[in-house]
Formats: sequence, structure tokens, C-alpha cells
Amino acid sequence: MGLISRVRDISGENSLFIPYIEKRCLHCADKVIAVSNFTKEQIIKNYKIDPSKIEVVYNGIDLDGYAFTQKELRETKKQLNLPEKPVILFVGRVDDPRKGLDLLLRAFKKVLERVGAVLLVVGKGDQTEVRKLANSLGISRNVIFAGFVDGATLKKCYALCDMYVCPSRLEGFGLSVLEAMGAGKPIVASNTAAIPEVVGDAGILVEPKNPDALAEAIIELLSDEQRRKILEQKALNRARIFTWDVATNKLLEVYTKL
Repeated sequence: MGLISRVRDISGENSLFIPYIEKRCLHCADKVIAVSNFTKEQIIKNYKIDPSKIEVVYNGIDLDGYAFTQKELRETKKQLNLPEKPVILFVGRVDDPRKGLDLLLRAFKKVLERVGAVLLVVGKGDQTEVRKLANSLGISRNVIFAGFVDGATLKKCYALCDMYVCPSRLEGFGLSVLEAMGAGKPIVASNTAAIPEVVGDAGILVEPKNPDALAEAIIELLSDEQRRKILEQKALNRARIFTWDVATNKLLEVYTKL
């Protein structure tokens, strides 16, 4: 019987013990499954694993469940206290520096200097520091910190937003980006790590760690409805590449060969 190790993210842990365990597992495994080519490259670089035993199997999503009535979306907006303005969505752990929420908040200040919008922040984590930053930037009235929401509400957030922004410094895959694409939303994201593999031509990729570039891309999309419509269709088309059927068939192929 073969041993398979699946690697989602090796981007860093506070403990030295976990990478040691990871290294042992990776070297013992007959096959290693990475969720992106970026992750595969990181495994090779950091753990000196033979590239031939690493298979890339992308994460998948369920494309069903994103269709809501306007009444349902209005009710969700009311529950979240969202004003009648364009909605920019961020989903991720708010106190994880890798997710780049601080970069997005700084970019959003520049966005508000030119266009009206609201930033909806969804995700777990201690909000103390990001709330302080929003206050210091003078944008807190336009930022809604929703915290954790259940799966159904999260899909409604994707459905009601006008665009999804991923300002991450590092992503082993970028599942939230894919979920937004499944809802047919245009993407603005950092051009780093595995993000370009997921986004493809369904969004605007900007220089990472650059709030100015992030702001310009957001303003560009908010100001160009025709381009948003084009990217919405591209997002839907690209999301179909990442269905669970595709992922399952690829995974079954790996197991069968092993």
C-alpha cells in the first residue's frame, strides 16, 4: 500500500516541530499531492523532494448555491448594515498578516478619495488591530467587520458584492478567490504565490504589498461597468475548471497509478 501526503500550505509555522514532521512525512510518502504548482515548487525548494513524486491536484468548489433572489440579498445587506453603495468583499482571517487586510485598508482609503464604496470584511480572528487601523485612516464608517458567518451567509456575501479583493502576501492556493469566481465576481488580487494560477484572466493582478496599485485596480473596476461584466463571465468560466468532479477524477488517477 502506498502512502500519500497532501500539502496545502507550507508557508510557515511558529513551531519548529511541525515542519520537522512535515519533512519526515514528505520524504516517506510514495506520492505527495500539492494544491498548486506554487506549493509544489515550495516543497521542492524547502524539503528537497524529488519533483517526479509530487502531483498537483487543485482544490475544488461546488458551483451550486450561489443563486439568490434580490429580496434575499437585500435582507442580507440589511442584516450586515450595508449601505446602498458598491460593495468590495474581503474574506479571510483578519489577524493573519499573510492575508494582507492591512494593505487593503490602506488601499481603501485611497479608493474613497475618488469613489464611494463600502468594504465588507468577513472572517475569524481578533479585530482589534485592524479596527484601530481603520479608525486611524478615517475609513471606519465605510468598513463593515462582519466576523465569522455561516456558509449560506458567506455565499450571499459573494453574490451581493461588486468585486472580490485578495491582497494576500502569500497563498498556497486561494480558496476564497475561487469561491468568489464561482459567484461570477471580478477579482483584484496580488500577483504572487498561487494566486495567478487560480485567477487566470478573470481579474486584475497587481504588484504585491502595494496599496497604491491595489487602489488603482479597484477604482478602475468600480469605474468601468463594461469591464466588470466581461470579468464576471470570465470568472464563471474559469471557476468551472476547479469543480470537485475535476479534482476527484485527478485524485482518483493518482491513487490508481500508485
